[in-house]
Amino acid sequence: MPDLSTDINSSLTSSRSIRDRFSRFARLISEQASFRLYASNGYNEPIRAVALRYCGAENQAKPTPARVSRSCVPDEDSLRRVLRMLLLFVVVAYFALVMLALLSDRIIFQPHPSSYRLSDLTGSSSVQPVILTSGPVNISAVYLPNVSARYTLLFSHGNAEDLGDDLPMLHELRRAGFAVFAYDYRGYGTSQGVSSETSLYEDVDAAYQYLRCTLHLSPDRIISFGRSLGCAAAIRLAATRSVAGLIVEAPFLSAFRVLTHVRLLPWEKFDNAANIRRVHRPVLVIHGRSDRVVPWWHGQRIYALANEPKRYLWVDRAGHNDVLQFASRRYFAAINDFAGLLDSNQQVLR
Repeated sequence: MPDLSTDINSSLTSSRSIRDRFSRFARLISEQASFRLYASNGYNEPIRAVALRYCGAENQAKPTPARVSRSCVPDEDSLRRVLRMLLLFVVVAYFALVMLALLSDRIIFQPHPSSYRLSDLTGSSSVQPVILTSGPVNISAVYLPNVSARYTLLFSHGNAEDLGDDLPMLHELRRAGFAVFAYDYRGYGTSQGVSSETSLYEDVDAAYQYLRCTLHLSPDRIISFGRSLGCAAAIRLAATRSVAGLIVEAPFLSAFRVLTHVRLLPWEKFDNAANIRRVHRPVLVIHGRSDRVVPWWHGQRIYALANEPKRYLWVDRAGHNDVLQFASRRYFAAINDFAGLLDSNQQVLR
């Protein structure tokens, strides 16, 4: 039978041996770690002897300059990979923007189901329904005559609305002392066809020709009036046809710059910034300061680009569709004052 005391002594001896080895290993690691720390900071001279002891060349080694660790500095390959990824992202984003621009007509024009039937408007003595021919299709329009009016407003409405939605406002404009002619773009209301930028300009021109050739109105009695999307039609008409003046409510510099703020493409959609410079008649710009659809700075820029004489109406707290709600009196007063400006301007021209 084995001696118990002998086994115990043997185990203790073995345990002490393991402990001593572990202690020596720990000191070795600690000294090497200290060496790396000092060397990485340039203090290699005080610990050169320790380093030589572990390397086995104390009497032969020569001091060498310390090398700073570059583990935290990205190498050139990493930078190249990052730059390639950024370039790829820019190319993909620009390609997506170009595709969005090419499909923009489908995105911009958002007609809803017609809110009216043209036949329902025939019962009103103050509203005369009209069918216009614009290109290959027929479009719907309404005329609100006013025998005492000096000017007729050729009204181009905003997006996602039609004549049925706008009739209350058209009646208010008539009560303010104007005759009013309004129309629906292709695909809106009961108008035929599908809208595009080109067709929008053709539609407003068809309405203008009706005023000139059918109602026999003089150009100096026609005010081109646009709201939101309709500002593009109104500005283009005033830039290419003879009118008395131009009124724009919630105008935008261009369709793309509503999204990107700066010009990113070599071409524009509804380039109102360029067309407003070509208008040489009085201009009135109306905009809500809290507009989140077409920010107020668009209206400020359109006003800055417009030629003299020009006027503006900025409405505090008003958004894109509630300018009348916040400033109905100021709104109609500004339009009537603008009509007075047109009278003065025409006298000067004569």
